[in-house]
Amino acid sequence: MLFRSAEIRAGRVGYTWDSGVYSDEIRREDIGSRLVTGGNVRWIENVNRNQVLGTLSTFRSGWAGTHNVKVGFELYRDTSERDQTGYPKNLLLEFNNGAAVAVRQYIPSFAINRLFAGGVYVTDTWSAGSRVTVNAGVRLDHYRSYLPAQSRRASEFADAANFAAIDNVITWNLPAPRFGITYKFDEAGRTVLKANAGRYWWNPDVNVASSVNANVATG
Repeated sequence: MLFRSAEIRAGRVGYTWDSGVYSDEIRREDIGSRLVTGGNVRWIENVNRNQVLGTLSTFRSGWAGTHNVKVGFELYRDTSERDQTGYPKNLLLEFNNGAAVAVRQYIPSFAINRLFAGGVYVTDTWSAGSRVTVNAGVRLDHYRSYLPAQSRRASEFADAANFAAIDNVITWNLPAPRFGITYKFDEAGRTVLKANAGRYWWNPDVNVASSVNANVATG
């Protein structure tokens, strides 16, 4: 079997979200009067994905019909970097109808969360005569959530801190078989019956790693 076509693609996609604070005044919240003044929590989040995809395909006839076989792979790394401070001066003053109730002190963070994923698949579109077409394939995906080494800068209420890397928070290996069949009741294909079944998995994203990351903003 000779491969007739090949394709490979690589790219990077992402975004930056800057929340803004709109004021440098210390945050004050009155739970009695519902009056809120001062600045907001400031955070900047950078999310990106580096990705490589490739496919090989071939066409063969004579094996009880014709076959269009495709094999491929996908590799990518998702990264989320969240630089978060507290309210201005890292303080939140709480009141109840003007009476002081509590003071909250915030510890900023610069959290980095990652997911590495790789997948391979093979599919075959088999035309068994002029009326029956079968699509069969399987995909195997590998996911590894992890945390690179990271640090927290010093702030008003906390010293700087370093956090060791966690190379494997959790790993999944997920198979996904897929099968479909099409039957034409007439040669012209005016009436067609189709049936499909398959397994599809949800991308776990970086949220799994972030759920155990100790380098998070606290207050």
